[in-house]
Amino acid sequence: MKTEDFPSRLTIFWQFMFFLYMEELIFYTAHRLFHYPKLYFLHKTHHEYNVSIALTFVYNHPVDQLSNVIATGLAYKLLSEVYPVHIFTVIIWLNFRLIETMDGHCGYDWPWAIANWVPFSAGGRYHFFHHSNNVGNYGGIVHIFDTLLGTNQAYLRYQSKQ
Repeated sequence: MKTEDFPSRLTIFWQFMFFLYMEELIFYTAHRLFHYPKLYFLHKTHHEYNVSIALTFVYNHPVDQLSNVIATGLAYKLLSEVYPVHIFTVIIWLNFRLIETMDGHCGYDWPWAIANWVPFSAGGRYHFFHHSNNVGNYGGIVHIFDTLLGTNQAYLRYQSKQ
């Protein structure tokens, strides 16, 4: 593989952002659905730990885990149908997503956390609140849908009291 075969930084950036926002939409939707009482049994395993630790990101019911895999990979499938996506961009995305997911489940807001590179990311405390209170904060990284649909209101009230 030659260097000139690599995509430009701009191409990597816009494809990464496409992956990020598509993943956010799919993850938010599935995660919120799995919190409805009739479907919660599919997500309950993941919430056995109300104090999240990094490795709980893979402690899931198989259907829940499949929804996570689909959320992370579907954007690549959709985009690659209409535009070439370089494997280097996919590797960057998958590594980012795995590291961010572990960070998000560790319960800390590390100053060096990879999610801090993304605007509007709420950090580890955001998802820690979800696990410790089992309410709201269904988003993955950027939490746009939580804000637009008001599912982070309990967290925002909690934060304002801190």
